[in-house]
Amino acid sequence: MRVLAVFALCIAAVAAIGNRIVGGSVTTIDNYPTLAAVLFSPNAVAFWQDCGGTILNNRAILTAAHCTHNRGAVNRFRIRVGSTWANSGGVVHNVNANIIHPQFNSSSFNNDVAILRSATPFSFDNNVRAGSIAGANYNVGDGQAVWAAGWSDIFSGANQEQLRHVQMVIINQNTCRNNYAARGILVNENMICAGWPNGGLYQCQGDSGGPLYHNGVIVGVNSFGIGCAAGNRIVGGSVTTIDRYPTIAAMLYSPNAVTFWQDCGGTILNNRAILTAAHCTHNRGAVNRFRIRVGSTWANSGGVVHNVNANIIHPQFNRNNLNNDIAILRSATTFSFNNNVRAGSIAGANYNVGDGQAVWAAGWGDTFSGANQGSEQLRHVQMVIINQNTCRNNYATRGVLVNENMICAGWPSGGRDQCQGDSGGPLYHNGIVVGVSSFGIGCAAGNRIVGGSVTTIDRYPTIAAMLYSPNAVTFWQDCGGTILNNRAILTAAHCTHNRGAVNRFRIRVGSTWANSGGVVHNVNANIIHPQFNRNNLNNDIAILRSATTFSFNNNVRAGSIAGANYNVGDGQAVWAAGWGDTFSGSHQGSEQLRHVQMVIMNQNSCRINYANEGHMVNENMICAGWPSGGRDQCQGDSGGPLYHNGVVVGVSSFGIGCGRAAFPGISARVSRYTSWIASNA
Repeated sequence: MRVLAVFALCIAAVAAIGNRIVGGSVTTIDNYPTLAAVLFSPNAVAFWQDCGGTILNNRAILTAAHCTHNRGAVNRFRIRVGSTWANSGGVVHNVNANIIHPQFNSSSFNNDVAILRSATPFSFDNNVRAGSIAGANYNVGDGQAVWAAGWSDIFSGANQEQLRHVQMVIINQNTCRNNYAARGILVNENMICAGWPNGGLYQCQGDSGGPLYHNGVIVGVNSFGIGCAAGNRIVGGSVTTIDRYPTIAAMLYSPNAVTFWQDCGGTILNNRAILTAAHCTHNRGAVNRFRIRVGSTWANSGGVVHNVNANIIHPQFNRNNLNNDIAILRSATTFSFNNNVRAGSIAGANYNVGDGQAVWAAGWGDTFSGANQGSEQLRHVQMVIINQNTCRNNYATRGVLVNENMICAGWPSGGRDQCQGDSGGPLYHNGIVVGVSSFGIGCAAGNRIVGGSVTTIDRYPTIAAMLYSPNAVTFWQDCGGTILNNRAILTAAHCTHNRGAVNRFRIRVGSTWANSGGVVHNVNANIIHPQFNRNNLNNDIAILRSATTFSFNNNVRAGSIAGANYNVGDGQAVWAAGWGDTFSGSHQGSEQLRHVQMVIMNQNSCRINYANEGHMVNENMICAGWPSGGRDQCQGDSGGPLYHNGVVVGVSSFGIGCGRAAFPGISARVSRYTSWIASNA
């Protein structure tokens, strides 16, 4: 039993992935009348639910300091009380004071509490009531049941409109502290850890500031965690231990060569080298950014960690199509072989694995597509070899190369796969390493606009679907576009660059549906911006000219294009529409048109966040998403329009994941290309 500080912070004991109340269920405000929603707006105009809070009295709420720190004047905040819904109902109050704990540390999240004072009093009733706050000597023991409530993600990223709640337990403080310390994160006595021993139940990002209840008493203010209920990453598999796979290694990475985490897998080749995927090490900086962990069941603890002194990438590795995707990392020190550390047996030049043969994968990768969070414990899964021609043809319909340097493994009905975090990890056949995990479409492969809803073409008559076919026979919706006039659409250059003759493209206009309805037109010109850069996606715009004229009507109309001086400020509301992924990693298109409201994100913040991941964002680009994540244009929406007050201000270009708070979607900024568009449309 541990004596709590006056207010304890609620963090996650175990990483768990999910949107924001992970593993919970819907509830109503009459069950949690002490809960408030903190609303935020960068421009003090359009507000959205951003954090949670606890009503302290009729003029103040308790929330997390990181929700209010360095976010501008108090007129950017509102407090909603008395509503089951995040962004409607109840009563919304202005804020006249933001009181942050004087010892709040934004780096370590120590003392992560703040109080927002309302400019007007709350009217107490069955849905609005002051909470009971834990006293200085209030104790909550390990394993005690606690409840969290909020408007949280269910798969780490998408906002929930309806209030949700989840039961968890208090996690042992020492265990929690040690687990986080392994990631270089402080957990101290000002914090309390709650989750579920096997993952899957947790408060997540959008619940920051929200209460943690023990017998109706508020014992915690949700502060931070690693992911959200991050289960494990091998899709369809189960946990295992390193003695079953002593030939596997964890490749660790750190952008600053200080704090390292498991990033890819590898196979031990000898006592000084591992085999991994080239895309795990290519263009990621000096060798001091890498480490090799051997001999551990765990991704980020145990075993022995070795420095790296050489990164040898296959000389014919192709970053665009991932051909020859192998690399060797050499250790600066020798591995000590034992029951948990052993060199793997590598397939010889004539080793063949037939279709349907059983193979095993092991690693610390995503347990479902889009998770983007690692399993701490090693996992393994049995799969089978998939027919190469079938695999090649299926990928070819998406414009993806599969050749004889690659091998395909999965499960015929789906549900089993190596996933993103397993890149570089081994594929075993009878104990022989026959594959190095490289890429896939999704994991164990839903619609594509993240966080949005279905709509119809009469709402967006200026949008077009760009269809593609590698063989100019079977076409599918591949990107979006904006109708410029009765013969041309604007799209993204990366949708049309190096993809063959114009007879491989079609334009569908006037349809709500991606692959049916409306009118389909042949293409007779593919005009790519002359300064388009395929590597960094600078100047990512192109124009496709139709061989026949579009017939304008209520469902087909030319869009209004931003002029050269058109400016959209931070926090301004924008809309995206398209047939893209509905969550990160789905890589499957929505048949029905979807739309989502987002806001323009600060350019400097966006540029810095992307720069940390090695991606350029410049003034030819515009960033749009949602501050708390969960809303985005996603992969299949490439080329699609971004609208501000009905004017097309962006052409969807790229992003990291889909709907991630720190990485909003990047669009080509149309106002930079007004004259080029006019000259070529």
